[in-house]
Amino acid sequence: MGVFKKAKSTPKKKITTKAKEQVTPEFETPEEVKEFNEKLDKFATLKAKITELTAEYKSIESEVKEIGTEELIKMLGNGRKKESFHITSTIGGTVMVVPQDKYLSIDDERANYLNETYGTYDDGENLIDGFVEESSEFKFNMTILERNQEVIERFFEECEDITDEDKENLIECVTKYSIKKGTIDQLYKISKDKEVDVKTLYEEIRPVLQLKGAKSSK
Repeated sequence: MGVFKKAKSTPKKKITTKAKEQVTPEFETPEEVKEFNEKLDKFATLKAKITELTAEYKSIESEVKEIGTEELIKMLGNGRKKESFHITSTIGGTVMVVPQDKYLSIDDERANYLNETYGTYDDGENLIDGFVEESSEFKFNMTILERNQEVIERFFEECEDITDEDKENLIECVTKYSIKKGTIDQLYKISKDKEVDVKTLYEEIRPVLQLKGAKSSK
């Protein structure tokens, strides 16, 4: 029996969903019962607080990142390379802003936009072929693979039983686009070459920003 037929002939376990059973633990003493009740209540209360605090944390983190981004853009606009720095409050609070040479993913539409808008730029020494890079991954078209599974048991390449059209489409190409490494350090040069402000370019490539080592003033 071929591997495809064998895989299909293997019976699959039926998954059934049933109501969750409720169990009340038994303890030897009333004190243990009381202690468990209190811990379960505290667990639920803390879980709710964590959810609430996490939402608040994310909101404040976003605001601090926004301020950190503004300060970073000022540095990049003065021709400086990306580097970590601390932002502080007037009462002593502090956090380290860590810009990274990583960027949010982009699709083919955005990649085409960036290539058409900025294209090749002069970094002062050489002409650089844009800041978008393309990578391709090849994989089998599973629909065609399944449709021809019996034939594939007997051959891989040199079989005439698969149509030319299926042979041409058996392997699919998945292309991904990303911002090139090092682009954040080239923003000043790109801005000068393309006559675009650094803030606009920064928002176009969307680098990842981290916050570390936050310390309270208290």
